[in-house]
Amino acid sequence: MERPEVLSYKESVFKSLNAMPLAQRFLIAIDLNEDFPAALKNAGFQSDKPSFFLAEGLLPYLPSEDCVLNLLSKIATIAAPGSMLALDTVSESFLKSHWTQAFRELMSREGAAWQFGTDKPEQLLEHSGYTNVRVTQPGDFLPERWPFPSIPRFVPGIPRSFLVTAQRGTVPA
Repeated sequence: MERPEVLSYKESVFKSLNAMPLAQRFLIAIDLNEDFPAALKNAGFQSDKPSFFLAEGLLPYLPSEDCVLNLLSKIATIAAPGSMLALDTVSESFLKSHWTQAFRELMSREGAAWQFGTDKPEQLLEHSGYTNVRVTQPGDFLPERWPFPSIPRFVPGIPRSFLVTAQRGTVPA
């Protein structure tokens, strides 16, 4: 599921590489502002069976916490109990740090401003109806592949990246 222009680009790359899928794929060209749960169901998504959802490289581009909560809640409405969600995000400190200013300015000039970050991804996911939330920093997960030290989270003001997994629990109240 991607915006039509992004999906088209990705497909052109796959074709140029003669890449063949190893599993059945359903391509859904849609903007997340549209009714993507209905589009998934129309494409055959079975909301009564546990699924895996991946939101990779997306959350920092969203304009607000409300927008992120809306996205996570929409996913939760179609995710059967036991479904898994994985995502990456950055900390709010990342968006405010002088150490990341040049990167953020570059992204803005390219029309891809980073706008959302949270220092408390656990609360964000739990608020949206997920349980068993696990948050790690890339330096904790694969230190040999991450060039930055992993500073404990209780140290304030440090720009961070988070890798998050969570399980869909019961329907939120």
